Amino acid sequence: MDSFAALALATESPTRSLLDQKPNGREEPLISGRMWIHIIGQAGYQIFIGLFFMFAIPLLPGYTYPDDCRRTCAQWNAGVQAPCLQLVKPDAVNICPPGVLDCPELQACMNTFNEQATVYEEAVHAVDMKINSFFFNAFIWLQLANLLNARKINDEWNIFEGVLSSSVFLSMYALILVLQIIIMEVPFMNTIFGIQAITPEQWGLCIAIGFSCIII
Repeated sequence: MDSFAALALATESPTRSLLDQKPNGREEPLISGRMWIHIIGQAGYQIFIGLFFMFAIPLLPGYTYPDDCRRTCAQWNAGVQAPCLQLVKPDAVNICPPGVLDCPELQACMNTFNEQATVYEEAVHAVDMKINSFFFNAFIWLQLANLLNARKINDEWNIFEGVLSSSVFLSMYALILVLQIIIMEVPFMNTIFGIQAITPEQWGLCIAIGFSCIII
């Protein structure tokens, strides 16, 4: 992805506005102070977005993790289960007759304990997958939008100026976009990347979050 972006930026043709700029001295740094401001600003904003996905998204409906609470075997068998998915680990002292270390009730309780532990892990994994897929797509859209930002390094307002005249840039941009769609939506590909397909609403939010970096 970075290689395609670098190729897109490196192959843009020079513009006449370059002739209006003062020449750079031999001792001047490759990355100017203005460029450092852009780099730090974008990095800070994208770190904020990452922290938002880590700590704020799990608080929203549809992205909440299952309660990490547990019921005893007696409560579970009595139907007192929700909202818990797990059991307290069974103990022969509390289940079997006095002095007996193993009994059918204990075995049944252990089976339920193991089954529900698996159910809980799968529920947590499902939420992780949903959040990670959402964040991964939003992160790539941040890079796609910032790729347009990176075309201008002197605080120009119109970052789209001349973009249609660069066929290589447009080709690389389209290639990155198509690859991202394939990675997100094709079952074989998203399995490799450990993500899942997302809803149209999530796609819209990802694109909006990505292009919000243009104002930074």
